[in-house]
Amino acid sequence: MDRINGADTVDIGGGKRGFQDEDLLGPQTGTEVTAEWLNMVQEEICGIIEGAGIELDPGDWGQLAKALKLLGLSNGARARRWMAVISMTTTAPPGAPAEGDAYLIPAGATDAWAAHVGKIAEWSGTAWAYVAPPDGHGISLPDGRVFERVAGTYVEKVAKDVQSGKWTYAEAAGSANALTATLAPAPDALVAGMEVSLKVAAANTSAAATLDVNGLGAVTVYRPFEDAIKPGDIGIGINTFRYDGTYWRLVSPANVISGAPASRWTKLSNGLIMQWGKVSTSTSGPITVTFPIAFPTAVGIVVVSDESSPVSSSQMAVFGVGNITTSNFQCASTNNFSSALTDTGNWLAIGY
Repeated sequence: MDRINGADTVDIGGGKRGFQDEDLLGPQTGTEVTAEWLNMVQEEICGIIEGAGIELDPGDWGQLAKALKLLGLSNGARARRWMAVISMTTTAPPGAPAEGDAYLIPAGATDAWAAHVGKIAEWSGTAWAYVAPPDGHGISLPDGRVFERVAGTYVEKVAKDVQSGKWTYAEAAGSANALTATLAPAPDALVAGMEVSLKVAAANTSAAATLDVNGLGAVTVYRPFEDAIKPGDIGIGINTFRYDGTYWRLVSPANVISGAPASRWTKLSNGLIMQWGKVSTSTSGPITVTFPIAFPTAVGIVVVSDESSPVSSSQMAVFGVGNITTSNFQCASTNNFSSALTDTGNWLAIGY
């Protein structure tokens, strides 16, 4: 567009050409309004109206204002790049819409909407205006769901992105004991409660492992309930880490098994601790079994089962358990068949 460009224009300030009135009684002539300039103004205005999906109507003098609303260029306009619609499944135009009511026209639409499937229909107050939005346009429904136009179709993209895990999943880089990860989009900072899942190529070999997410700093990785980590805790495959505000906590596999083969323990995600091992005695007197780790609060149950091989009534032993503390327990064999045999049992303790 250009300012008036006919003869006898005047400078209205800042070098801008403007109009002047004709003085019928004097020498001042009026500014020449050319057909070119009038056609230019007409097409600029009509282009806005038609671009908003409104059919030109000589009897409606408010079409430019309506077009600006539809295009999101006025206060309270709804048809912005992201807009609210009433429905995306209503197939027939409602009988008494309010000005500004908007719908995404679905397949199978009827009546006035039949020829506008896939477009946004908005009631201007007198007629339906139709806009074919570009990819990337977003709509929201009254129930809170949001959709984005991708390849010509509105999809519930945010929900799909969350389901895919794409925002929190990456293949780990760095080394086995100094993991790095690059998430997209990149997080601004590490926040307590933040969780990431990483595909790890090699198990950690050190008790000092770190994780650096998007260059936000190498942070120590610990087990879920203790400030320690053992070689092999971070296994090959997908591991999940949760930031507690200070450390990355290994969430999955969360129930790591620790201890020597003769006595092991694991701590479940709900705080329950299970410990187990073997006990052997050739006498009927009590022996003390010390737990691999002390139970922080209490012991719920301790049981000992016989491990006779081969199984025979003459070799089976019954173990008694007593004097249970959070650190140890005592047990004794009541085998009366042969004091020369070594009684072997498997013990299991559960507590928290």
